[in-house]
Amino acid sequence: MSVVSFSGSKRLQPSEDGRAGEQLLGKRARWQEEDQRHSNCGIAFARAHPAGRRSTLQALAALFPGMSDHDIASVLSEYGNDVDAAIRRLNELQLSRASGDTARGTASADGSGAATPATPVVAAEEAQVEAKVVEEISPAPQKTASEWVEAMVREMSSARDLEDARARAARLLEAFERGVLSHSASQETASSPTKLRHQASELARENALLKRAVAIQNARLHEAGAREREVAELRAALSEKERQVQGLQVQVYSLQVHLQKATADAERALQPEFRNPDVF
Repeated sequence: MSVVSFSGSKRLQPSEDGRAGEQLLGKRARWQEEDQRHSNCGIAFARAHPAGRRSTLQALAALFPGMSDHDIASVLSEYGNDVDAAIRRLNELQLSRASGDTARGTASADGSGAATPATPVVAAEEAQVEAKVVEEISPAPQKTASEWVEAMVREMSSARDLEDARARAARLLEAFERGVLSHSASQETASSPTKLRHQASELARENALLKRAVAIQNARLHEAGAREREVAELRAALSEKERQVQGLQVQVYSLQVHLQKATADAERALQPEFRNPDVF
C-alpha cells in the first residue's frame, strides 16, 4: 500500500513542477507587462508634462554635477524616464570617467618623471633670472619714492604670469624693507654723537639741579638742627629758672614766718608787765 502510494506520488511530481513553472512564467509575464506599462506611462507623462521632465533633469544634474545635461537627458531617454535605472547608469559612467582621469593623471606623472633630466637646466635658468631680478631691485641708499615706484612698475610689467608677479612683488617688498632698515640704521649711526651730546647736556643740567637741591636741603637741615638746639637750651634754662623760682618762694615763705615771729616777740617786749595787785 505504501509502495503504490509512493509510486503514485512520484508520478504526480512532474505535473506539480509544470504547474509551478507555469505560475512563475505567468508572474514574470505580468511583471514585464507592469514594467512596460510603467515605462510607457513614464514616457507618456514626460511627453505630456515637460515641466516634470525638466525637474527630473535638474535633480539628476544636481546629483551628478560632473555630467553634462546632454548626457543626463540621453541616459534618461535611453531608460524610458526610469529614474532609478538612469541613476545607476550615470553612476557607472561617472565611475568610468573618474578611473580614466586617474589613469591619465598617472600617465602625465610618469611623463613628467621621464622629463626630469631637463629640469635642472630650467631650474638653473630660473635661478639666473631670479638673481638678475634681485640684483636689479637691490636697495640703494639714495633711492627715492619715485624710483621705488618705477621699480615696481617695471617688475610688474616684466612678470610672465600671476605667480611670477607675486614672486617679484615679494622680492621687491623685501628689498624695500631692507633699504628702509639700512637707511634708518645709517641715520641713527650718523645722529648718535648729536644724541649723546644732547643727552650729556641734559644729564649735566639735571645733575646741577640735583646738587643745588641737595645743598638747599642740607642748609635747611642745618638750620633746623640749630633751631632744635636753641629750643633745647631754652627749655633747659626755663627749667632751671623754674627751680630757682621755687627755691626763692621757699625762702620768702621762711622769711615771712621768721618776720611774723620776730614781730610778735617785739610787741610783747614793748608792752609793760601787768600784775594783779590782789594777787600775791
